[in-house]
Amino acid sequence: MLAQVNTLFKKRTFAPVNSLMDEKLTKPVLVLNKNWMAIDTTPLYKAFNLILSIDSKGNPKANIIDIDCIPYTWQEWTKLRPKDDEEGIRTVSSNFRIPEIIKLNKYEKMPRQRVVFSRINLYKRDGYTCQYCGLKPKTEDLTIDHVNPRCRGGQTTWENCVICCSKCNKIKGGRTPEEVRHYLFPTGMVLLKEPVRPKFKEIKFKAFYPSWNQWLDDAYWNVELENDN
Repeated sequence: MLAQVNTLFKKRTFAPVNSLMDEKLTKPVLVLNKNWMAIDTTPLYKAFNLILSIDSKGNPKANIIDIDCIPYTWQEWTKLRPKDDEEGIRTVSSNFRIPEIIKLNKYEKMPRQRVVFSRINLYKRDGYTCQYCGLKPKTEDLTIDHVNPRCRGGQTTWENCVICCSKCNKIKGGRTPEEVRHYLFPTGMVLLKEPVRPKFKEIKFKAFYPSWNQWLDDAYWNVELENDN
């Protein structure tokens, strides 16, 4: 089972969610440093890379932390089953709980803070609003659109991704906004605003899981972010 999960997660890269499994694998995981201080969040599939990686002494680079603050190795975690109200990830041979927090076993620094490029932060940046028609439908009717389509080399970045409703996404297809000709957009689609990397103060962070609350305080989340460039 370890090899199966290892193979599944180590080859993944960020991409818009297109299945239930992908949605689970891109859920955020809170990252603690060696001193039990929250330093970042990371998608679940990247967290698995750390959990399954071994250092030079044969120890895992990260452990999973449960709400009771007990660290678990991957082998120990896979023995735990989801509770009735918990989601799980099902493999061919098992069904295990989704980790919500991991702790790095060697890293003890506090890195430069930044707004994580993630689905939830894209939604927050764009105000859960379609950037083409301006409507604010239900979350399940929103998706991520590449302004310059991926089929034309468009990158998955803050500057090329916007939140888009399902209808506008279908209308746009694999074209650039300027190329679209539709009765709703007779002269092309125009973005409500230019997509840019948001500043930290523009993103209001909240605990994705209740288990995060004890690790997140105002001092951590209100740190002013520096430009990555």
